[in-house]
Amino acid sequence: MIVAVTGGTGFVGNALVERLIEDEHEVRVLTRNSEYTKKGVIPFVGDLLDDSVELNQFVQDVDVLFHCCGELSDESKMEPLHVGGTNKLLRAATGNVGRWVQLSSVGVYGPHRSGSITEVSPENPLGAYERTKTKSDHIVESSDIPWVLLRPSTVFGHGMPNKSLQQLIHAMTSGRFIYIGNDGALLNYVHVKDVAKALILCGEVSSTTGNTFNISQPIPIETMVRAVCVDQPTHKIRRMPETPIRILATLFGWTGAIPLTRNRVDALTGRCVYDSSKIQEQLGFTFESTLEEQFQSFACKNKK
Repeated sequence: MIVAVTGGTGFVGNALVERLIEDEHEVRVLTRNSEYTKKGVIPFVGDLLDDSVELNQFVQDVDVLFHCCGELSDESKMEPLHVGGTNKLLRAATGNVGRWVQLSSVGVYGPHRSGSITEVSPENPLGAYERTKTKSDHIVESSDIPWVLLRPSTVFGHGMPNKSLQQLIHAMTSGRFIYIGNDGALLNYVHVKDVAKALILCGEVSSTTGNTFNISQPIPIETMVRAVCVDQPTHKIRRMPETPIRILATLFGWTGAIPLTRNRVDALTGRCVYDSSKIQEQLGFTFESTLEEQFQSFACKNKK
């Protein structure tokens, strides 16, 4: 197949490109870096934030376009890239691209503390990233190109740009971590290699057209601690009541005086699950390994 990838030099996009090369597809990557080279990749220099960007050759005769680009930190660029950039790409792709696979996010459903979130759950995006990604999804859904949306939870893996997971693991292994509230809280993550695998399935299986798929693995915090501390000296992790921790996080978290914010407390006490049964049942998707095994491997690699 001829495949085209936006965001191909990013964390998820690079993992996708590596897998596409292994599968011996003709791979095109849109990049702002005029010096970008990668064996097995045809680079096209262009920026979706540039009104004059030329995309016709990039999308010509493409079987599957993987739209993976995204702005994670600069809010001023989110609307122009996620909405404006998607519109530009869509105009060029219409009539040229056989299928559009969009990398979205479970963030479009909004924050949830409990329950099972499925693909039919209401959208309630709150942050600038989530709101603009939702707008991008709606643009694609209303297009004439056959489309598929993939919505992962927090993506992790070697080389991830966000350091929050490394900080959490360091707190666990150094004895500075505490459990908050009752046991049984869940974290939702998915390995970058599983996201790349799922994206390719979305592009290859014809029955996926017009579908949205969630992809995530939940893990109890206690299980994650055992996984990342497997070769550490045994230390007892304290459990603190949730209410006083929330009060401290509300009063002082914003100052940086304590390592907990309200959002972090929410994350460490939630019991929400992003249901991945649809992609498993309809596409036969299987995770490469358990989240416990992946966290153990990730923690070991990040010690080196």
